[in-house]
Amino acid sequence: MEKRLIIRLGSLVHHMTGETTLRKLQTVSRYAVWAARVTIIIVALGMAVNVAGVALCYVDPGFCADPLDNRGTAISALCNIVTMSSCLWCSVLGYNLVLSIRDGGSPFVQKNVERMRDITATMGFTFIALVVIQPVLCAILSPEIYIFDFPLHILILTAVMFIFTLLFEYGTALQTESDEFL
Repeated sequence: MEKRLIIRLGSLVHHMTGETTLRKLQTVSRYAVWAARVTIIIVALGMAVNVAGVALCYVDPGFCADPLDNRGTAISALCNIVTMSSCLWCSVLGYNLVLSIRDGGSPFVQKNVERMRDITATMGFTFIALVVIQPVLCAILSPEIYIFDFPLHILILTAVMFIFTLLFEYGTALQTESDEFL
């Protein structure tokens, strides 16, 4: 009876220290590193396709049946380049984040908080840039038509990343406090 109680207390202490949770997180981070690498490659290829689309719109007037469509395609492709370059940068930051979680002892370190802040700021600037760039490009390239795609998804993701950034800041503060206490 006493031996079982000691074993249960030992497993409870082991569970409370978070070693198993940290190992699980590091295992998931190993897979996330590979997923981030694939994402970076796909985003870079998508960005190259959009750059080629913009080039074709200006080089080949017959790229679309109606020349007005060329301007709409150019506006859309230029906005996609802004979005894809932001996505590429966030993917690189995310890759570094999961890499540090995979290799480090705790995910709650100041460098990871800075990465989360950078991702949030990049997404926020992308939202603002798209809201400003789309009407300006429409006014310059195609005053006859007004294409405006409100990037609500980027705004929502920015808010979610902001919440995660606050969680990481709080976790880092708790980790620092715990390390100082011990």
